[in-house]
Amino acid sequence: MPTHTLTRKPEERPLPKDDSEVQALLHALVSNRLELEQAIAKRDAACLAITEAHAPHIDALRANEERDLASLERWSVANKERFGATKSLTMSGHRFGFRLGNWKTKTAARQTWEKVLTKLRDIVGAAQGSSASKTATDRAGLAVMFIRTKEEPAKDTMLQWREHDAAGALLNEVGVRFEQDQSFYVAPDREGQPDVIIKSFTE
Repeated sequence: MPTHTLTRKPEERPLPKDDSEVQALLHALVSNRLELEQAIAKRDAACLAITEAHAPHIDALRANEERDLASLERWSVANKERFGATKSLTMSGHRFGFRLGNWKTKTAARQTWEKVLTKLRDIVGAAQGSSASKTATDRAGLAVMFIRTKEEPAKDTMLQWREHDAAGALLNEVGVRFEQDQSFYVAPDREGQPDVIIKSFTE
């Protein structure tokens, strides 16, 4: 069911004085929503028409760019000796060439990150105990730096245990509170049309 939340504060209007004014306000609100949906549909249809009208030309230009870039890259790879230390060439005022990206980590052949983590843990484990050599201890100190352990409150579990007496008391002791947001809404009578909820911008 679609929802819509106002993102700006609306102008204030006088409060209704009686039920008839409340009904008039509801009618204005629902009528405005219908006009809004029609305006959005008209805008979307216009955008779609513009997109479809220009799509063939744009697609052709993109295909040309991909074709020409791939051809220029193949030529550059075949003539890398011409690019020198800067790994670039300038022709007709246009510079092109090769550049290195940022450093990144990857696993060696036939390795996975799970295997890497296991090996790092094994190195750390080998240094446990008083009989561990200095080399093993030093290696473990390095391996620990490459293992990330993230600790954070298990908020989803807290919600599940909020009504448990002991758990609730413990969470209250450490400063956790449970609350529910409240929002104002209007559910118009759509007479067979898809339901919609109009929500207030305040909660």
